[in-house]
Amino acid sequence: MGCCMLNKIYKIVVAFFLIVCCVQFNVCNASPNYDEELFMPVGSYFKMDTRSDVHYAVVDGTAKVVMSERGKEVYLYKLGKVIIQASYYVNGDYKLPYQYRYLINVIPLDVYQEAQKDNFVRLKQNPNATYVEVDENFAENILKLVNKERTQRGLQALRLSYDLQIGAAIRAKELTVLYDHTRPNGEPCYTVINKKGRGIGENIAAGQRSAEEVMESWMNSTGHRRNILDQQFKELGVGYILKEDDANGYRHYWVQIFRG
Repeated sequence: MGCCMLNKIYKIVVAFFLIVCCVQFNVCNASPNYDEELFMPVGSYFKMDTRSDVHYAVVDGTAKVVMSERGKEVYLYKLGKVIIQASYYVNGDYKLPYQYRYLINVIPLDVYQEAQKDNFVRLKQNPNATYVEVDENFAENILKLVNKERTQRGLQALRLSYDLQIGAAIRAKELTVLYDHTRPNGEPCYTVINKKGRGIGENIAAGQRSAEEVMESWMNSTGHRRNILDQQFKELGVGYILKEDDANGYRHYWVQIFRG
């Protein structure tokens, strides 16, 4: 790893403690073979940004580029690994093509559904603990607030990344066991992500009861604000968990994972 930054900030709001913490890692091990790794069920369709003029090519594996009612997509009809190259254009400039490669792990539907329920991880949890996840739109709400802060400063908007979403969900559960950028198994937080890109940042928080409240906490903290407004980052994953019987008293745990 090139460098590491870790700040811990403790803040009291209303009648309970609110904790926020952030870290950022610079990495230099981006794979030349693909830019992002995803898990999708067999029989599904892969589609990138509908606002872009996208041209798909299956460069490895078995899949079909098809036209559907939703537009041009890649039909994942067979189990296995598929590398898809998406060439698209920014701001309608056809002179500057950009390419992005995805590694798609095409898995059985029942495996995918089970993994979704358990966020691709089996954690040893207190059998008496009750975990209830908030409204499924919490990630989109956080993304909207993050991009509002970025775009009003002339920075590129972030997009939600599927594998970062999974990693953030795992980290949110882990925070209920150990509130730190070190995971309960002793590994650094960034090990939850297979594809590191060109940089990883993590913001964590505990106690805040809404997307607006946690974003306010992060933006009022220098380190967290730096991650949110870092121009190197392009992708975001958001995790949240509500632990009703939390011995620490925070109950609400939040995670942002950024990748460049």
